[in-house]
Formats: sequence, structure tokens, C-alpha cells
Amino acid sequence: MQRLFQRRQATTNILPPAKRIHLNAHLRALGSETDADTIRNAMRHRDGYVREAALIRCTELGLAQLLPNVAERLNDWVPQIRHAARCAMLELLVAADAPLALGVLLDVQRLAGALREDHSAWIARFECALLEKIGVAMLFDATRDAALKISRASFDLLARHRAVDARTLALAALHSRRDVVLALRALDAFAPRAGEASPEARDIYLLAMRSSYGAVRARALPWLLSMSPGDVAEQAVIDALLDSQSGTRIAVAAYLRNTGFDLRAHYRGLLVAGTLPARRLATALMSVADLRDVDDLPFIQGFTASPAAPLRRAGYLGWLRIAPHDATSSLTRARRNTCRRPPAGPPSKRWPASVHG
Repeated sequence: MQRLFQRRQATTNILPPAKRIHLNAHLRALGSETDADTIRNAMRHRDGYVREAALIRCTELGLAQLLPNVAERLNDWVPQIRHAARCAMLELLVAADAPLALGVLLDVQRLAGALREDHSAWIARFECALLEKIGVAMLFDATRDAALKISRASFDLLARHRAVDARTLALAALHSRRDVVLALRALDAFAPRAGEASPEARDIYLLAMRSSYGAVRARALPWLLSMSPGDVAEQAVIDALLDSQSGTRIAVAAYLRNTGFDLRAHYRGLLVAGTLPARRLATALMSVADLRDVDDLPFIQGFTASPAAPLRRAGYLGWLRIAPHDATSSLTRARRNTCRRPPAGPPSKRWPASVHG
């Protein structure tokens, strides 16, 4: 242990005699301590000598259950304690069970942002040891089933050490659909292949375009559009014209306009068919208005009498967008609109009491 920790001769001569005697007695007692709770508490002692002695004693006894407590000292303000904690982590990892070892991965990765010293080399060493101990399969399962923060930490480890193919990682993260951060990291891990005209790349981007997270769709769209025209999935791009994210809609509209696609006919066709949900149809109606074609004004005005509130609202807004000089007429007509849909909820909360009489 002396060789492992490079134990120095601790000196307490700078302390007053009474405190020096008390501290020396405490250190001697800790050197023969076997109670795990006592050692755990000593790791949080205000005196650095006590914390260091507790770490050394924990390693001597092989108390792997204290691995999370040892991890707390990895960024201690005393350099010798940080060194002792790093050595203890590697020693205890051998005896720790897999779930416990995986649980401290997040604490280890957080050291990358520590400013007291550069931990990058040791972090890589610990991650390699953890990967060897619990295996790729368990870490890969953790990216899909573990708590979100542990899932992200496991993903980062696998991606950084290239233990799993980037495409496999990306597909797993996108299929889970439970964490937008993990989905974005998956796309970033696959990003070096952006523009690659291959079925694998198409699968990744198309799956991302079906994500329920707007940020994921927005991240995948430029990569999908950067592929050669013959490789771009045209239907997926056309469907994105009604995306809930305005930035995505604008980018797709500009791309399709350059290819000669008739945006006006497409939007009007969707509205005439009327098979989509009202909110998506309202997006199509506002997109027609964004084209600023005066010939579309009667078509847009016709939706101000729609029984669906989103379409009525879009009809009035589109009217104002194409003909702002008709603001008075459109607002007057909107105020006279008698179509009302009570909000969901108990009757007592739908309208003020005066409405019910």
C-alpha cells in the first residue's frame, strides 16, 4: 500500500500540541478501523489527513461498497487526497459488482470539467477498466434501459472508445425515443458520415426525421438534404413541410422550391383533401399564406367558417398576412364568428359562472 499510494510522512507539527495529540490518536485509530460506516464518515472529515487515511484504510479492507463515497473525493481540494481517491477507485473497481461500478461512471466523467488538474488520462484509464469489467453488452443495455444520466454516460463511454459501431449506437438511441439529449448525441456521433450516400446513412436520417423531438428533426434535416438528389428520401422531405418547427419547414420549402416542386399545389391539395388533423391542416393553410399570392385569398377566407378552431384561426391570420389592408374587415368578421368550442374540463371550469346563469 505504501508503494501504491506513495505515502508521505504526514506531519502535524504545525498544530498546537493538544490538537496534534488528538489528531495523531484519530489517525492511529483509523488505521485499525474495520467499521465501514466509520470509514465512510471519515472520508468527509474536515481534516485532510483524516480523509486521506480513510481512503487508504478503505482500500486496504477492500470495501467496494464505498466506491461512491470514494468518488466524492476525486476532485478534493487537496492534491494528495485526489491521488489517493484515484488509486482507491481503480483498486475497488476490481471487487465492485457491476451495477455499483456503473453507478460511479457519471461521477468519473464529471471530472472532465474539473479545473484543479487535468484528469483526462485517468478518466480514460478508468473507463477502459470499467469496460473490461462489465462488458460492452451491459453498457449498451444501459444506454436503453438505465436512468437517463447513467444512460448518457454509458453512451459517451461506448462512443469515445468506439466499443460499438456508431450506426448501431445511433439506431438504438433514436429507437428508444425517451431522451432528446441522447438522440442528439447519437446523431453527432454519426455526423462524420454526413453526406454519405449509403442505405445506412439514409436509415439514420429518416429515423431521426420521425423523432418526436423537434431538435432531433432539425439536426437531421441538413444532413439528409446534403445527400445527392437521387439518395434523398423525397417523401420524408415533403412530409417535413408540415413540421411543427418553423425552421424545419422553411429549410424544406427552400430546398423543394429549388428542385421545381410546386409548393402551392401541394398545400392546396392537402387542404382540399382534408384528411390530416386540423392542426396540420392549419400549418398547411398558413404555408399557403406565406407564399403571398393574392389569388389564394378567397381560398384562405373560406376556412374562416371552418368548424375546426385551428383552421378558423389560421384562416383569419392568413387573410391578414396576404391582405393586411383588410385588417378591419377581417377583425370585424372574426368578432361576429359564432363558432365556439368549450374547453375541456369539468363544467364548473369551462366558462365563468355568469355564462351558466
